[in-house]
Amino acid sequence: MDWSHSLRLTAPELLLSLSGLTLLLIAAWVGDKASRAITWAAVAVLAACAVLVAPALCSGAAGPDTVAFYDQFRADAFASFAKLLVYAAAGASLIVAPAFFERVRAMRAEYPVLVIFAALNSVLSLAYYAPLVNACYRKEPSAVVQRGAALPGSMLLPLVVLSLAVVV
Repeated sequence: MDWSHSLRLTAPELLLSLSGLTLLLIAAWVGDKASRAITWAAVAVLAACAVLVAPALCSGAAGPDTVAFYDQFRADAFASFAKLLVYAAAGASLIVAPAFFERVRAMRAEYPVLVIFAALNSVLSLAYYAPLVNACYRKEPSAVVQRGAALPGSMLLPLVVLSLAVVV
């Protein structure tokens, strides 16, 4: 597995996570007076992610070049279309919500950050479940599953650490 290829395929998700953390820090430091600016920054981040995902949909991406992290993540045209729907829905909710929240005097700077992380969770789930949906639809397992190769230690270590964190 080529790490640079996998990271290139996950660029929109990396952008979402890093910008979400940055916006969270800004929201914590500046407070609710920056909620409008944070909202528009979050919309801009979602638009940038859509721009990063759109070429895969427009080119009809499919095959082994769309697989990352040992077939655990897929960035093909099907996943890209679903991701664009998530980005559009998240962006629409960020554009519409401030008017309502200001009417009821409940606008908080954390809301756009919450939407960013919800969108990140949605697109990560889509990228993970896209191979499963494709396999069920085509009724054929992926090449990695057919080979039956074991995961390397570099992929098992995060799973073990995550499992220990959940248990402890």
